[in-house]
Amino acid sequence: MSVRTLESHLEKAGTQILELDGWRSFKMEQNFSEKKLKIIGEAGMPDRLYIRYAYIDCMYTPYLRVVSEVLFVEWKRLEGKNATKTSQRQKYWILLERNRGAVVWIAGEDFPATIEGFRKHYKNSRLMRHAILS
Repeated sequence: MSVRTLESHLEKAGTQILELDGWRSFKMEQNFSEKKLKIIGEAGMPDRLYIRYAYIDCMYTPYLRVVSEVLFVEWKRLEGKNATKTSQRQKYWILLERNRGAVVWIAGEDFPATIEGFRKHYKNSRLMRHAILS
């Protein structure tokens, strides 16, 4: 009997890898705020947003310059008959963001939907700062 990786397990493990490498993680979902009477979030946006900061010496000013790295990941489980697929709305959102220059990864499309598949993809992406995670 094989053990199937649940989407939540893959998301948790991938998030832990990224957090160990200095990323902050934000769970993304579209909700309606009854108090504010408005929709929060965007239809089709990925499961997680990861943000990380870097400080660069700027030779033209006495100040450090802050640079932010942004990564979106849509976590999917793509095994068995309960496999999750990217919806048309998600594909459209991802296409728009990628055209704007965003880094958006989809499990099962950009990397194998496994923990090892994610780890290898992350290492090869050149975003990994700490080699100990590889």
